[in-house]
Amino acid sequence: MNYKQDLFHFNLPTSILDKSGKAVEPIHLGFLKKDFSPWVFKRHNGPFIVYTGNGNIPFKERYTITDQARDDLNRLGLDIFVYEPMCFYTKTKQHNRCYYTEFRSSEDSSQYYCNELDSIQEFCQNNNLTNVVARIPDYDGYNKISKNYNAFEIILDDIFLKTVRKNIKIPHKKKFTKKFWCGIGRYTQPRHIVMSYLADLDGDYGWYFKCMDDALKDKTWITPDQFNNDRRLKIYNNNNILNRNNFYLEKDYKKIDVIDPSDGPIPNFQISQDFFASYLNCFVAVVNETRFAQPFAYISEKTLDPMIMHRPFIISGPPKSLEYTRSLGFKTFSGFWDESYDLEWDHGKRLNKIFDVIDYINNLSLKECRRIFKAMGPILKHNHKMLSKLRFK
Repeated sequence: MNYKQDLFHFNLPTSILDKSGKAVEPIHLGFLKKDFSPWVFKRHNGPFIVYTGNGNIPFKERYTITDQARDDLNRLGLDIFVYEPMCFYTKTKQHNRCYYTEFRSSEDSSQYYCNELDSIQEFCQNNNLTNVVARIPDYDGYNKISKNYNAFEIILDDIFLKTVRKNIKIPHKKKFTKKFWCGIGRYTQPRHIVMSYLADLDGDYGWYFKCMDDALKDKTWITPDQFNNDRRLKIYNNNNILNRNNFYLEKDYKKIDVIDPSDGPIPNFQISQDFFASYLNCFVAVVNETRFAQPFAYISEKTLDPMIMHRPFIISGPPKSLEYTRSLGFKTFSGFWDESYDLEWDHGKRLNKIFDVIDYINNLSLKECRRIFKAMGPILKHNHKMLSKLRFK
């Protein structure tokens, strides 16, 4: 996919002008065109804009709204899709990650704001637009902060999830020989901690970084007393294992030295069949979602991929990530292990509860894992089947 962070649109009135002063091309979908099968256009045949970037949306730089354009949009309505997880912040702070913020558990989320929604609010107010709907991917976020944005309607409607890959054809009947699978793309400190916890456990892992111990000391929400002494020592000692050994799901890769943990470096590789085939070696996927220390749940292809491969999963992400997954029609695994971590709002306690689940599975024999896996069969088949219905949610 030739992904690009940009503004794309469909069925915009030609009364809108582009930056050169000419009538805007009604349809400009770029790389999204092949993913937007007819169901997208059938369900959203009026004007819509998709923003595939992060942060402030450059409406002003792209579109000039004439009086006629304002009247046309107010008559027809305008949907604005936010394609990536949004960048929340507090009024008194800058982002503490390169382009987004992670929060302490104790902060009042009703006082949060969002760069993308700021841009939509300004766009509506500056152009007297009164019939705009923002369709966002962050679960429960619109309920908490909608009072801060009154110029448009906010709806949970994740266009990314509806277009994500779902048809990886790899045979599923294979006897697994390991317990855990975990693949990391972009570096974040929560992912670093999870990967360090797993490093001495039996599994297939993708980790492409070399990090000093200081990278584990997240001043935003992690303090030494979040973990007991045994877990704290395990995490720091296992970081040496990560630095010393290669954990690659892709071949021939060179580690990135993490200089600034908050900058979120990304390994440069294309996901191949090897990546997906590696799921079949393992019992359960430990999914590290895009964000962790924020109150708005978000799931991505990272959560869907184990479903493609008929595998159970544990989500290391914001609270209510499992609740959101279930709201889309999928089933999770509370009948087999404790999923109460999903409703734990304290980020450190939630991570400890996730480690409790990992410890529980690690203490099972492979024979017991295979027995549980067989009992999970109806759930795994259901989730795989539901993937084809996701676009209608």
